[in-house]
Amino acid sequence: MKVYAFSGLGADGRLFEKIELPEGLELVPMDWLHPGKCKTLADYAALYADAYAFEKDSILMGVSLGGFLSQELSLLGIGKAIILISTVVSRREMPALLRLAGAFRVSRLANKPLLMKLANFGDHFTIKSRKGRALFYDMLRDADPSLMAFGARAITEWKGVSCPLPLLRLHGTNDRVFPPHRIGDHVSIPDGNHFMTYEYADAINQELAGFLKNFQKAVPKESAE
Repeated sequence: MKVYAFSGLGADGRLFEKIELPEGLELVPMDWLHPGKCKTLADYAALYADAYAFEKDSILMGVSLGGFLSQELSLLGIGKAIILISTVVSRREMPALLRLAGAFRVSRLANKPLLMKLANFGDHFTIKSRKGRALFYDMLRDADPSLMAFGARAITEWKGVSCPLPLLRLHGTNDRVFPPHRIGDHVSIPDGNHFMTYEYADAINQELAGFLKNFQKAVPKESAE
């Protein structure tokens, strides 16, 4: 059974290099597609649905923007369960600044140089290991500028969806991008920040193991094979 993993804006599959799944599950870090003419995350999810043959009994996992995309994919009948890490499910869970940026469409002025400056500023307030910080900047430098601009718009203007799948939500107690006090029902990762998928992988792996093993038991054997 495959677990399709979508990283956050400015990141890529390297974000998941410390993630370990129970036996019988395969982690599939997904590459970002060029957004082309996509205007919304719903458009972008449709692009993925056309580009990939997702397995029927797969699981979707998304971090930050990847969580937004995973929820949109679930509406297209993709996946049997969903794991959301460091992300939101509605505008109500977003901080006021992001909601205002969406309301006034300020994010349409965003480009990669501006977003990198903002990321650099925010990085000063996020504890990372030396290796984690190096990875963070490597991924930012390698990010597609058009995707960065599209992602900024998509995040701030997203309205949220009603996800139909079994759900696990993991959120760090020190997440400053999406503050935990605004987040609905979730499992807290102590001291976890917005980069916790990499920096707090041990705690995340423990929570993933419990959820995924229970999900495996619930999937009929003939369906999982």
